Amino acid sequence: MGFTLIELLVTLMILGVVIGVISTSLIANTQMNSKTEARSQAVVAAQRVLDDLRTRDPGSFVSPQTSTVSTGGRTFTVNVTFCTVTPNYCTESAKQIRVDVLQGADTVFTAQTVFTSLNSTLGTQ
Repeated sequence: MGFTLIELLVTLMILGVVIGVISTSLIANTQMNSKTEARSQAVVAAQRVLDDLRTRDPGSFVSPQTSTVSTGGRTFTVNVTFCTVTPNYCTESAKQIRVDVLQGADTVFTAQTVFTSLNSTLGTQ
């Protein structure tokens, strides 16, 4: 028993539709994974900048600061501003910090926090 030409064409058409759906799903999944990986690496870049700031006195922070951080094969521009959103968190010993991580012109990650100086009085009594 052989197949007719119409049966082969219908089979090829169905196979083409299935392959089209699968390839579209794979492409969408790959794009989503790439965006997620870029966001994760942007978080690492922001963390590196924040860790560097933690070692300094908040009174010495000057706004704005821009740095370039490379991680995971990607390069990010990290913009740091102080006391822009909630100035009531800004004193000589405490600063409100906003970190924007950009890849090209796109903002990939944004974080806000407050840093304070911790002065220990243990052992001075």
